[in-house]
Amino acid sequence: MNASAGPALPVYGVAILAVFLSSSIDAIVKYAGPTAGLHILLAWRFFFGAIIALFVYRLRSRQVIRAASVRFHAARGLIQLLSVSLYFYSITQLSLAVATVLSFTSVLFVLPVATVVLGERVSAVAVLAAVTGFVGVAITVLDISGLDHSLEVIRPVGVAAGLASGCLTAVLLVFLRLRSASEDPHVISLFTNLVPAIVLLPVLTGMFGAPSLREIFVFVILGVLGYSVWFLLSVAYARAPARVLAPTEYLSVAIAALYGYAFFGEGIEFRMIAGIAVIICSCLLVTRGRLKQSHENHF
Repeated sequence: MNASAGPALPVYGVAILAVFLSSSIDAIVKYAGPTAGLHILLAWRFFFGAIIALFVYRLRSRQVIRAASVRFHAARGLIQLLSVSLYFYSITQLSLAVATVLSFTSVLFVLPVATVVLGERVSAVAVLAAVTGFVGVAITVLDISGLDHSLEVIRPVGVAAGLASGCLTAVLLVFLRLRSASEDPHVISLFTNLVPAIVLLPVLTGMFGAPSLREIFVFVILGVLGYSVWFLLSVAYARAPARVLAPTEYLSVAIAALYGYAFFGEGIEFRMIAGIAVIICSCLLVTRGRLKQSHENHF
């Protein structure tokens, strides 16, 4: 592919489909989570995800799993479980649009995490962009629920869970950079699902309640969608530069807003739109700065 020509149109379609499926997962979690119980939803979602990931690993991967990899991915899997748990909880407490935009703070949190863990230098522009992004978060979640025209109540516990999930996701991203050159993506995907499934085995055995057959069907869908998102993103980013496809991820805010309005009666206010715009612009600046720095370091 000619780099100057940019990625073919179908590659954008693959990336957008991944974003749509990811937003669909969030909508399903918001619908099924409070009824089934988040602990049960998480256990079965990772269980079915692990089955799919194990099947694909046996079919496609040639990498032998080493003991050092097991220790590394076990720690990463625990962080993954906590991050997803917090994010799913924030979905049940906030509107889909707000919970989604809070997940973007992982891009902003990467800066301090990468500085501490990897010793990366951070430009003044990137720091300013990150600070501006968190100002956008404050604007987005500003509690004006006392006003008559407010469309929703922002729950502080949901905001805290969303921000904590974003921070943990940043840690995961930095950890993956440490091993991305030596680890097969299929191995990464396997442990991403397998470790949480093992931790949640007591839930799977029914010690904390058993799901209905209908709920299990929903969990199967979540497992399939979860793995599909990973696969589609892998295909898209293997065929186009990250800086080109990254903006498609921000479509998830619009999709989440549509899901929220259509299925949950959620509205969106101007201050949310303003805050979301600030956060997205800040994330784009931070991402662009990191890609530029990575390119300069490469050469």
